Amino acid sequence: MPLPGTAERLQDTAALWSIRAARAQAVVTCACDALIAGLDSPSLRILAGLTRSEADYEVPEILPAALAELGLVFYPPGDPASQEAGARALAAQAVSGTMTTRELAAAIHQYFGHTLPLAERLASLADEYDMGAYSTLSQEQIGREVMAEAYRLLGERPTHRTAQKDRLSAEVHLTVSHQDLASTSSPAGPWAGGGHGTGPHPADRGLGDRKRPIRSIGNGQHRQRWRRRR
Repeated sequence: MPLPGTAERLQDTAALWSIRAARAQAVVTCACDALIAGLDSPSLRILAGLTRSEADYEVPEILPAALAELGLVFYPPGDPASQEAGARALAAQAVSGTMTTRELAAAIHQYFGHTLPLAERLASLADEYDMGAYSTLSQEQIGREVMAEAYRLLGERPTHRTAQKDRLSAEVHLTVSHQDLASTSSPAGPWAGGGHGTGPHPADRGLGDRKRPIRSIGNGQHRQRWRRRR
C-alpha cells in the first residue's frame, strides 16, 4: 500500500512542471520516489527509468498516461486549470515547510503576476514584501497572511476524482459546442460535407445543360475533366 501523500506529491510535481516551476528531471525523480513508496503502473515505471538526457523529450509523452493509470489528473501546460493546480502545489510547499512565505509569494507573482484570481492576494502580498519599510504591514503580518492564503488554497483543492470529472465534463462540453458551431455556421447549407440538398447544386445554378468543369490534382499536375449535369 502506498505511503500517505505519495500520490499528492506526484500530482503536485506534475502540476509544477506544467507551469514550468519544476524541470522534467524533477518529475522523473518524483516518479522514482513514488515507486519506492508503493505506487505502481506500467507508465510510471517507464517514467522513473528515464535518463536525464531523455527527460525533457519523453516526460511530455509519458506523464499523461502515468497519471491516468494512477487515477490522477494531467493538466496540460497552458491550460487555465494547470495554473490553479500549480498555485496550489506551490502553496503545499509552503505549508510543508520546503518554501518560505516570502518565496511562495514571490513564486506566485513570478508565474502568474496578478492574472490568477485564485492567488491574487498572494501576488499582492509579494508586492508588500517588496515595499519593505514602506509597507503598511510588518514582515510578520505579511507572513501570517501568506500562510493563511496557502492553507485556504489547499482547503479548496478538489479531490483527484472530482478534478477528473470536472475536466471530462469541460472537454465534453467543448466538443459538443464545436460540433454545434460547425453544424449551424456552415455557409454551404445542406450541400456541405456531401449532404443531399434539394434543387441544383449552388455551383450549377445558371448553367442550364452546360457541362461543369471539375478540377482534380494528380501526379503534381493540374488535370481537368468534364461531366454533364445530372
